[in-house]
Amino acid sequence: MKNEKLQKVIDSKGMTLKDLSEQTNIPMTTLRRIVLGTVTHVKTANMHAIARALNTSVDAIFDVPSGSPIQPIRPDEAGEPVTRTLSSDESFLLYWYQNVTTEDRNSIYEFARKTYYKTQNLLAMKASGVTIPDNDRNSGYEQMELNLQESGDSHDTKPLL
Repeated sequence: MKNEKLQKVIDSKGMTLKDLSEQTNIPMTTLRRIVLGTVTHVKTANMHAIARALNTSVDAIFDVPSGSPIQPIRPDEAGEPVTRTLSSDESFLLYWYQNVTTEDRNSIYEFARKTYYKTQNLLAMKASGVTIPDNDRNSGYEQMELNLQESGDSHDTKPLL
């Protein structure tokens, strides 16, 4: 089934599939198949690249099922009510984060923040057509080490399980 929403946004921007292909680094034949609806599963990276090139959201141009991994809880939603079913891995990570020392919580946060910004930078570079050397694709990721032993300071340590 043709993706009418995507086609309308492309048309409203006065773009062609060739223009979109150049901006997203997605082959024009793939874009044509996405618009025509012959692609059964559009890659997440392609959805984001297309949305970014069209200056819109993924939800505005793709029918993404509610609660899918493409709709993560965003940092700007902090403090706002959000309804979303967590996977068992997400639930475990949240529980773990809530039950470690303040120092370890800060370490987890810093690790996640650095990884997030590195990934966003790599995606932006890829979307803009910048060639990323193989040795730079995974560089910058570091091993995170936490001391999960209970300390004698009971007010700073919560039970792990």
